[in-house]
Amino acid sequence: MQLLGFNRTIRVLFYCFLVVLIFGIISLFIANSITNNYRKSREELVGQIENDKQLSQSDFREMGYSIQAINEKFHSFESVAIYQESDNRALSYYDMDVKEAAYVFPSELNQNDWMNELFIGAEGFEAGNFFIVHRDFIDWYYVFPFCLFSISGVLFLLWLILQVKHVYTGRIMKINLSYKLVK
Repeated sequence: MQLLGFNRTIRVLFYCFLVVLIFGIISLFIANSITNNYRKSREELVGQIENDKQLSQSDFREMGYSIQAINEKFHSFESVAIYQESDNRALSYYDMDVKEAAYVFPSELNQNDWMNELFIGAEGFEAGNFFIVHRDFIDWYYVFPFCLFSISGVLFLLWLILQVKHVYTGRIMKINLSYKLVK
């Protein structure tokens, strides 16, 4: 235990660093598992959207139920905005306001302007005479492990600073003691 120093604070700081680091690694594995399951559900939704057919009201309802199920199961922020396709707006659908969409799932997205800014990733699909923009907040599950790793990094730096200070003051005291003995 010479490396950890004799000070209790230094040892507690090092053990806290190890515990937070272990929790970070465990939460990283959990986030990876959840993301893999989420990716499978998302691929099913995209497969449902990508059909090159005329979409009916029942298809829109089914899409809404799928998005609601994904949002409830994974606590995610999926949304789909369905626009009537027109020739003069080839690539501007991604930048359009959600209020201009013919159909929006979840429906409360129309009322919340701050929700429009929340969605980061967007992908578009053409289906019949509609253009579908699918937005989602990708991989938000990794925020918690990232925070834990940041906290453990700060704890490690504090431990390292205190350890260096402890070693430095120990050597200074040893030099002063040997200097006094020589006199």
